[in-house]
Amino acid sequence: MKQSWLRFDFILFFTVLALLGFGLAMIYSTTLYPTQSPSLFGSPVFRQGLVAAVGVILILILTFVDYGVLGYHPLGVLSPITRRRQEPAGLGLSLHHEQYSKVEREPGGLSIKDSLLLLIEGLSNPFYVLALALLFAVSVVGKSSLGAQRWIDLRFFDLQPSEVAKLMVIIALARYLADHEDTIHDLRHLLVSIVQVAIPVLMIARQPDLGTALTIMAIWLAMVIMAGIPWRHLLLLALSGLAALPVVWTHWLSDYQRERLLIFMNPQLDPLGAGYNLIQSRISVGAGGLLGRGLNSGTQSQLNFLRIQHTDYIFSVLAEELGFIGAALLIALYCLLIMQALTIAANSRDTFGRLIASGVAGMIVFQVFVNIGMNIGLSPVTGIPLPFISYGRSSLFVLLISMGILESIAWRRKEQEHRHTTIELEVDTIS
Repeated sequence: MKQSWLRFDFILFFTVLALLGFGLAMIYSTTLYPTQSPSLFGSPVFRQGLVAAVGVILILILTFVDYGVLGYHPLGVLSPITRRRQEPAGLGLSLHHEQYSKVEREPGGLSIKDSLLLLIEGLSNPFYVLALALLFAVSVVGKSSLGAQRWIDLRFFDLQPSEVAKLMVIIALARYLADHEDTIHDLRHLLVSIVQVAIPVLMIARQPDLGTALTIMAIWLAMVIMAGIPWRHLLLLALSGLAALPVVWTHWLSDYQRERLLIFMNPQLDPLGAGYNLIQSRISVGAGGLLGRGLNSGTQSQLNFLRIQHTDYIFSVLAEELGFIGAALLIALYCLLIMQALTIAANSRDTFGRLIASGVAGMIVFQVFVNIGMNIGLSPVTGIPLPFISYGRSSLFVLLISMGILESIAWRRKEQEHRHTTIELEVDTIS
């Protein structure tokens, strides 16, 4: 049992615990004086802490669950490339193992029917179907707040399906790309992956939740790059996206989203309205100095100059109260977490695990970059939470489950290495 725990990724685990500690401390500070929490049990810090505790337990449980079960896809056998890629080599000379060996075959040209089967394969993944079902449920029974319909009221918990969809899209996309890694240069795989991502992105953008929609797009980009999609295909797609920008600006973005982009360029256009939070967040970050004003002592946060403190602008509160040292330590923890996720991806026993770990790493990188950039004026305001720090139970729960899956990937790799070492020792002993 003692040797088994050597396979556990303690660096990842304790980095997550440190980030959770940061988050709970800052949520406590930002909600200490406002009359948002009539009692301890109803306070944001208690509710976030409860989710954190459950999530940490789930990390430990998921470590012992083989992540390979996430690859279950009942319709995966429909793939024309999977059927053509490998076929039995024939009976051969005898009923030896050669008759069960595989031979590589050229997939050849795929018909329209085969292309449709690939699309069906991509869109019928169980996790993907569940993600779309949850997003559809939001439009039917969703709870509205501040002009957005993003949550499903479960009485004891407000579920945000768009957060859940991020992880489910990672799993579904990883399964599809891993199944076709030897024909990944076929343009059809890029197109199927785009359709896979485009449907939930459009559903989430309609809520509206542009930040989460952009996060899923960033996840897709990270995963297709790691899968080996040719750069010429990505360049062609990028040029198409640039050409479509005028249409997106005119017809896809709502008025408030266009306003956010304009205010990002010049917050003084509306200093008491749309630009107010951006101006105050910059003041808050600058006021922290080297060591900060002290926990619960920030003037911008405690005097309510800075709005939406415990969610979108929590980094500004952290920078003011803990200073440059505190902010640098937080960023260092993020760098350690991302490096560890990429290490797990690089050492994964298979492509499926590598792509899941890459997708999770891409999700965290994008959210950290955009949220901190938003707080210091380097990126537009999009409402993307700061991972493990911002208040948001759905977001935190999904992140902790993602960490559990990463631990499972790391454990299986080390388990495989342990088995190989044991076999080599047994062979040496026999010889």
